[in-house]
Formats: sequence, C-alpha cells, structure tokens
Amino acid sequence: MYYNEINTAAVTVFGVYFAILGTCLLGGIASFVFRGIGMYKIGKVQGRTNAWLAFIPFARTYFQGEISGEIHLKKRKIKSPGIWLILLPFIYGIVFAVMYVGLMLSVVITILSSIKYEEMDLSVSNVSGIITTFIIAIIVIFVVSLVYVAIKGGLQILVNRQIYERYTTVNMATLHAVFGMILPLYESICMFVFGRKAEQMMENHMQQNQVILEEQE
Repeated sequence: MYYNEINTAAVTVFGVYFAILGTCLLGGIASFVFRGIGMYKIGKVQGRTNAWLAFIPFARTYFQGEISGEIHLKKRKIKSPGIWLILLPFIYGIVFAVMYVGLMLSVVITILSSIKYEEMDLSVSNVSGIITTFIIAIIVIFVVSLVYVAIKGGLQILVNRQIYERYTTVNMATLHAVFGMILPLYESICMFVFGRKAEQMMENHMQQNQVILEEQE
C-alpha cells in the first residue's frame, strides 16, 4: 500500500514535470517560428537581402537590431544596435568570470596565508574575512547583474519600439515593447503581427502605384 502511494506520487511528479517541459518546448518552438517569420517579412519589406538571418540563432539577434536601424536618444545615437545586442551578453560573461576568478583567488590567498608550520591554522578572523569576501562578492555580482539586465532590457525595448512604431502609434509601440520583456511569446507574436502588417502595407503601396501607372497610360 505504502509503495503504491510512492509510485503514484512519483508518476504524478514525473507527469507534471514532462507536461511543463513539453509546454516550454512547444512555446520555445512557437516563439522561434513566429519571431523569425515576422522579422523575415519586415526585412524583406525593407529590401534586405539577408532577411534569412531571422531564422539563424544568434544571427537573428543582430538582424533584429539591424531592421530597427540607428536609435536616436536626444543628442546621442546608438549605431548598429544589433552588434550591441550580441556584445552585451559576452561583456557581462567576461566581467562575471573576472569577478568569480578574483573571488576564488582571494579565498585561496586567505587560506594560504593561514598556513603556519605546514599546518592549517584558520583563525576566527580569517574565517570571518572569507565570509565577508563572499558577501561583498555576492553583492557586487548582484549589482552588476542588475545593471546588465537594465541595460540589455532597455536596449531591447528601444530596438523593438523603433520596429513597432513604423506600424502603430509611438505609445502603443512602447507598450508592446515593454510587454514583450515581461510576457512570454508576446514579443514573437508582435513581430509576427507587424511583419504581416508590413507585408500588407507594401502590397497596398504596390497596388496604388499600379493604379497610378494605369491612369497615366
């Protein structure tokens, strides 16, 4: 009886786990496809020959910044935002690795400095020093991570807002860009919808030009 209850609980836990995993996998695939199709259409409307980058991992991040174009911030400009979208995670990774190595070295140096007469002698002050170093390191890492998330997220919002505002109002573009950073699939759905809208606008423009040419003839 007891083992049956354990088996039932285990099956339930694994079932829930695989259901969540499957949902996340399907959501990831849908996000990849919707976002890719949307950016591809926007890129084609802009006349970009490398619109296929919308379906290539990592490259699509660069392409997203490129279809946004140069971002103007009052008196400053962000040139090639696609490059910055790619570089920022690498810069953060390097900074994080340097801080981690520095923390490990400080701990090792503290321990080595406590070795006396071939015996380990960690005094209370040394132990408290190690703990203090860990606390300071965690705080610094948290602050750096917070700054990174703010910068990366802010740039992502600016990029998406500039893409969206070509097909809707500035306020709605800003709202969509912010929601895209909070809600799953929202950014991909927006890209898909605005990609379709860009395609329709191009088709309407071509039809209008065709009508004008026919009237001139």
